[in-house]
Amino acid sequence: MRSLLPLMLFFGLIACTSEDEFSEEMYIPDSTMVRMMIDAFVLNAAFADTYIDKKDSIATTYTDQLMTKYGVSEEQFQMNLDRIHSQPEKLDSVFDRMIKLIDDLETHYIQTSRAGQ
Repeated sequence: MRSLLPLMLFFGLIACTSEDEFSEEMYIPDSTMVRMMIDAFVLNAAFADTYIDKKDSIATTYTDQLMTKYGVSEEQFQMNLDRIHSQPEKLDSVFDRMIKLIDDLETHYIQTSRAGQ
């Protein structure tokens, strides 16, 4: 079975790859990784209660769409995820940026919801 992209966010293997070892074509900027990781987290949360067999096919579909949206391959995403996981300061920074962006999205959603009442 194909692994779920969102689970890679939390259980990715820690690689010993430095940014210097990345070719320009394989490198994904941290700002893009933040957005990709948020999208993956939201997708995982949306289908958390879905039956396993359906969840796998949904995950495959949405993983493909996520990779297409950002123009990257799963291998490229995983390599960059490993890069971030291998650097504790960068990992903290990326998660801090994710939390800030999610908070901003939540605030926007709340304000939009209230305006529509």
